[in-house]
This record gives sequence, C-alpha cells and structure tokens, in this order.
Amino acid sequence: MWLHTGLIRLRSSPAPRLQGMKYVLNITALDDNASGGPQSLSTVAQVIVGVDDVNNNKPVFEKCVEYKEKASVLENKPAGTFVLQVHAVDADEGANGKVAYGFMHKDSTVPAFSIDPETGVIITAVKFDRERQREYAVTVTATDQAADPLIGICQLNILILDENDNSPKFENFRYECEQ
Repeated sequence: MWLHTGLIRLRSSPAPRLQGMKYVLNITALDDNASGGPQSLSTVAQVIVGVDDVNNNKPVFEKCVEYKEKASVLENKPAGTFVLQVHAVDADEGANGKVAYGFMHKDSTVPAFSIDPETGVIITAVKFDRERQREYAVTVTATDQAADPLIGICQLNILILDENDNSPKFENFRYECEQ
C-alpha cells in the first residue's frame, strides 16, 4: 500500500503466489498530526479483495500412459459394456477448472465408444468382432468450462480381446493320405 495515496497494488515482481479467492485486509489510516492536536487520529477499515481466476491451465490426463495400457474390451460383449474410466485435472478455479470429457471424431466415422461427459466413463457403443478389427484409435478430450476453453487430450488404442467364438475350419475340401 502506498503511504500517501492509500492505493493498494499487488506486487508484480516477484509474481505473488495467491492461495485463495478472497483476502480480508485490515487497514489503519493514521494522520501525521500536522495541525498540532493532542494526538494523532486514526481509523480502521476492512477491505475485502476478490481474486478472479484466469484460465491459464489446460486439463491434464495425469495417468494417460496407464490408460493406454488398460484400454481393452472383450469381443462380442453388448453395447454399453464398461471399457475404462479416465480422469483429468485442471489447476484453474471455478468454471475454468471444471472439466467435461468427450472424443475427437472424424466427421464420417460412426463412434464405436461413448463417454460420460461428467465422469469420464468410456463404454462400448457397438458389439465388436476381433476378427474384423483388432483395435480402435480413440482421442479422449478434457475441456474446461471457461468462456475461452482449453483442451487436454489423451490418445488411446483400445484393444479388442479375443474370445473363442469361431470353430476350426479345414482349408481344403479334400485331403489325400499316402502310405
């Protein structure tokens, strides 16, 4: 606080590390007794300072590598089968730190999975056949709820695990045996 003006400023160097969204300052103003009275006069005021968060942190999937290792589902399971739950964190406060989950889709592709935007739970949207496709590349997004949102991503390859669902087949109709 500036002594002669009463102006309160946040220091710029070094940058302050704020620990909350609200600060209560008890300010005492004291005159210099220039008029020569019996004593200096003073008054006390309480100043409440609110801190607005700036959206300067994007959501981060801290366990993305672990999700990549666990992302799999058994073939022939019905749509709605649980695959994985992801979680991202955003260091910002309020709406700037609240995360919603989704997928990045290519325009023409039919989504094979769905994700709960609030919980990050990924489930199947179709029944899979491993003999047709063994894995699916999926990009999971975490978007904060700021006016100008920031996005974090985690790229997964969801493996389709094999189930013994095909009978063995002979490659030829006729075999000959020599003695």
